[in-house]
Amino acid sequence: MILTGMGPVDPMITTSAKLFASFYALFSGVAFITTMGILLAPLVHRFLHRFHLEVIDDAPDEPPAAPAARAQPGARTGP
Repeated sequence: MILTGMGPVDPMITTSAKLFASFYALFSGVAFITTMGILLAPLVHRFLHRFHLEVIDDAPDEPPAAPAARAQPGARTGP
């Protein structure tokens, strides 16, 4: 009930009970997120392959090529 945000059933009086509830809530939250990540990873992976979606990389691996020189109209290009 702590993970769902409903709070404890009885009021906690001692410090050890409050510490236990805090660490239990953190642990159960991390365990829930980890479990859902493990269960949903194959489905998301298949979805990305099915629709050929790729993750767009913000930084390219290699620098862009220099633009090719364009010939002026009417200019001679050969000997």
